[in-house]
Amino acid sequence: MDNKNIVVGVDVGGSHITAALVDINSRSLIEGTTVRKAVDSKGSAAEILSVWKAVIKDTSMIGGCSIKRIAFAMPGPFNYENGISLIKGVDKYESLYGMNIKKELADCFNIQDDQILFRNDAEAFLHGEVAVGDFDITDKILGFTLGTGFGSAYSYQGDTRDLGIGLLPFKETIADDYLTTRWFRNMYGTKTGQFNNVQQISQLAQEGDDTALQLFNEFADNLAEVLGKQIKEIDAVHIILGGNISKAQEFFLPRTQYQLNQEGIFPQFYLAKLGEQSAIVGSAYLFAPLFDVI
Repeated sequence: MDNKNIVVGVDVGGSHITAALVDINSRSLIEGTTVRKAVDSKGSAAEILSVWKAVIKDTSMIGGCSIKRIAFAMPGPFNYENGISLIKGVDKYESLYGMNIKKELADCFNIQDDQILFRNDAEAFLHGEVAVGDFDITDKILGFTLGTGFGSAYSYQGDTRDLGIGLLPFKETIADDYLTTRWFRNMYGTKTGQFNNVQQISQLAQEGDDTALQLFNEFADNLAEVLGKQIKEIDAVHIILGGNISKAQEFFLPRTQYQLNQEGIFPQFYLAKLGEQSAIVGSAYLFAPLFDVI
């Protein structure tokens, strides 16, 4: 395979890592090259990096090409320019704190440091969605990932930036503590003694469980409160949602939209088209800005 326009795109999640080859010219993943593996994000640095390296190697082998460029969609806090992990106090990947991931991988794959780039995962998610969507380049678009973390990003005229809304003060702590999977797990556990995951709570809501339905209503109200201020400030017209919680949108999104409408806010909501793949595509665009390929 010709490596000229090929990038190994990598999405690092809280419990997994996924990689695939991306063709920048076609703005798409190369079919059949996706590799996904579970990661113990509480493991040692050596254990975590061993899995990351294996996934990257497997992806390139499947695609029949050598590793020339790698683009990561990474959760923060992270020094994205220099490739140094600053993740601490978030119950995942803390063993990587202070480590130069870029140098570690460059040495492993025998490539130059500048051929390994890092991007905030929410930013990569939104850029990937905008790149494959039918949006006008002048539209102001917000993207939010609802999962193990609350990611936020803004895209306008081909430029996509992380917003870091999850770190803003909200209620007793920060927004991230109220709009993530751990909020559902902790709240449901506190109320029932059963610490279920979001998928299980969603199924319970489907079955009419009052506690599950109540939690989704509370989540909807929290989401509307956090989003409302940002939508007003940016004058966004489109909102794209991704992450595992978004898969249960039927239990919270109508209420969120209603609450926003009551405040005179009427954005158009969309669910991610590419799902997990959007962050992989969006990270690969670091090697070819959006305007260069549209």
